[in-house]
Amino acid sequence: MRRAMAAVVAAFCLLGAPLAAAAPPAEHTTHSYAPPDPSSLGGTFVLRDPAGRMVSSQNLKGRWTLVYIGYSRCTDTCPVALPSIVQAAKDLSASGVPARAVFIDIEPPPASVRPRNPTLQVSEASHHDPLKQQAAMAEIVKRFGNSLLVLTGSRNQLSAVTVAFQVRREHVPARPREEGHSINHTSFIYLMAPSGEVKQYLYHDAAPDVLAAAVRKSAALR
Repeated sequence: MRRAMAAVVAAFCLLGAPLAAAAPPAEHTTHSYAPPDPSSLGGTFVLRDPAGRMVSSQNLKGRWTLVYIGYSRCTDTCPVALPSIVQAAKDLSASGVPARAVFIDIEPPPASVRPRNPTLQVSEASHHDPLKQQAAMAEIVKRFGNSLLVLTGSRNQLSAVTVAFQVRREHVPARPREEGHSINHTSFIYLMAPSGEVKQYLYHDAAPDVLAAAVRKSAALR
């Protein structure tokens, strides 16, 4: 039942609450919303890694890519999905199916505007502290090393990604153990073929063996 409800809302999760309890955004109802067709997802985008190197959708071609889209400060679904996609990519590569794991942080950088109140700090004007965001991303990089490609970008670049993957996101008051704000976001793991096409997506809590099996099945059908 929980997965059936999650499918209806496209895993638009309320962080810190059970996925099944999430309500669809106001513009959709449980009667009108349908999860996207995998063939309608993906496209051209350009992002950067923590070192500032540009990485495009073209660079991700050539092997299977397990993509999770969230934000580094997340304490709910992202910490569940990231170890799974990393382990699945390792298992696939070890079995002869070249694969990689990619995490895209869609939290936009602070707006480049000066607050009208000169006593406000940048973090107060933009609703979150960019240093905490960077520290959270650095911690993910440190934990997974070369096993996980971490990407982010400018507001326009991140908007292009959310459009390409039909990611729904909404800034909400901070959840426990998060500061500034939290982000409700679509919580899918996307399986991208070496061609760059999205072949399938699974929920954030899919186990590594389930992810690997899905990739192998899709690879066999190509």
